[in-house]
Amino acid sequence: MEFKNLTLKKRKFIEFLKNKNSEDDKNEKRVSEIAEEIGISEKTYYRWKRDPELLNIAYHEHLKRLGAWLPKVLITLAEKAEKGDIRAIKLLLEQFNVYKDDEKISDELTADKVIDLIRKSKSDKKKFEETE
Repeated sequence: MEFKNLTLKKRKFIEFLKNKNSEDDKNEKRVSEIAEEIGISEKTYYRWKRDPELLNIAYHEHLKRLGAWLPKVLITLAEKAEKGDIRAIKLLLEQFNVYKDDEKISDELTADKVIDLIRKSKSDKKKFEETE
């Protein structure tokens, strides 16, 4: 089953699960309040919260949301790497499978390759900003 094929109440429930840990929702609501907002009983809330199919859909919807943030994260990481942040450089290289923690950086990796990776990230940033 897909998100778009769910009933409105189930979609609201999944939206609640997706946004549950967001900064916007610092005030924890009681189950009775959440159920009322969705238009379901508390019993239904708890049943749906144990439903593997609904939880799987919620998980995949959450991944979509995180995937939308990934370009910004990589851009920020590349900017920090460019400024010389060693941890950012390491993470960036790991992201491109150039460096692994249990290996030493190979002789094939040169300063020029690192600079090329940073430049590629900058060009990705420009493309990303143009699409916003």
